[in-house]
Amino acid sequence: MNVLIISSASVNIDENYINIAKKISEFLATRKCDLIFGGSHLSMMGVCYQEFIKRNRQVYAFTNDAYVDELPKIKEAKPIVLRTTFDLKKAMFEKSDLIVCLAGGIGTLSELLSYIEERRINEKKTPIIIYDENDFYKYLTLQLEQMKNEKFINDEIIKTFQIVNNFEEFKKNFNILSLKESIII
Repeated sequence: MNVLIISSASVNIDENYINIAKKISEFLATRKCDLIFGGSHLSMMGVCYQEFIKRNRQVYAFTNDAYVDELPKIKEAKPIVLRTTFDLKKAMFEKSDLIVCLAGGIGTLSELLSYIEERRINEKKTPIIIYDENDFYKYLTLQLEQMKNEKFINDEIIKTFQIVNNFEEFKKNFNILSLKESIII
């Protein structure tokens, strides 16, 4: 199973977010998942890369021309270089079987909203799990709720993703998705 983890490459974030990325990545890598990610060696992205490589899993590093200089720092990953961030999002979505959204900045938020929309209109119904420990995505969920209440979106949008608030909920949701996946195959 190819898991796309979207997260931060910021080195200025609280260590708690690094630990969450480590715990999630370790869990997924030990369940024979392979990693798709934004191709940075820094911060949460770097920890995800390290945890999957440490467990001999395949890692696909997607990046664009602006960040190609990062690739030598993650040399065990299979590099996929695309021209624009639009191309990047599309390619990562198409290659993923599951999307896990951890805390992140504008890039992470842009990817998350793109994948929610893509899942809504696309035949490929890639599951999306938003990891919301510490209420990181509280205001996003409130915004989506307001959009729903004011009829800008409907319940179908809200059903395109799951929100988990801690590691135990994440494991439970992942195991349910894995069971569904094995039944389909």
